[in-house]
Amino acid sequence: QAGPQGPLTVDQYGKLITIGENSGGSHSIVYSNDLGSTWADGPALGFLTRGAAAYNSLDDTLEVIWNAQAATDGILYRRYRPTRDGSNNITNWTALNAGYAVIDAQTPGSMVYEHPCILWLNDAAYGAHGAVVLAWAARNTGVGGVGNEIRAVMRTLTNTAADGVALNW
Repeated sequence: QAGPQGPLTVDQYGKLITIGENSGGSHSIVYSNDLGSTWADGPALGFLTRGAAAYNSLDDTLEVIWNAQAATDGILYRRYRPTRDGSNNITNWTALNAGYAVIDAQTPGSMVYEHPCILWLNDAAYGAHGAVVLAWAARNTGVGGVGNEIRAVMRTLTNTAADGVALNW
């Protein structure tokens, strides 16, 4: 079982959520229904190196930016919904949409991606579902293109499958 690895998120029911990594390198969404006394893992995700999550209380979803192991898979976005029991305890996680939205990925050249960050904005100006801002570091290590950048994108959420399509960001 993975333990907490990064900052904790607290959902609208007081449940603790974080991204965890086990000793084999697989990641999962880790949660506690008892203020951290015990922790449970969601499904293992084996091709990721790092993630950051933000809880969307308007839709009861977890918005996640992932850094994939392969630079050709790059920076990914996915949304998850908790499965809950009658006491609003989290019992598991369901990935929404058909797959990961590939937000940034290596094409010609040689890229390294690091430091995925996410913000969920629930200001009324962003509509009924809020907005998500993703940010990450990108480093081109290829010949003729060496350089470092901070990249970011934002999407006003619709709570539909369109949120999981990279071209909509």
